Amino acid sequence: MLPEQFKTNRLKVRRWQSSDATQLKIATEFAQDALKDWMPGFLSDLTDVHGFLSQVNTLFTRGEYYGCAITIDDLVVGAISLKVESGQPEV
Repeated sequence: MLPEQFKTNRLKVRRWQSSDATQLKIATEFAQDALKDWMPGFLSDLTDVHGFLSQVNTLFTRGEYYGCAITIDDLVVGAISLKVESGQPEV
């Protein structure tokens, strides 16, 4: 199991929160053209942002998928995830 967050002097990598829904929606709408070819499934998952965040947090709790927000001063500036398959983590 990973910790809920990692902090540095500049940023924080933390588990997604339901309160991130608005920022996540805005960020993905802004970056939609860049993401559509690279991550088409991700964009379709985000048609229901609250459902997506709920699913990501359920998987985080189970230790199957660690989806995290990257924040600076509580502003979401990116995302990172770690998927666990067959007991072996993959970035």
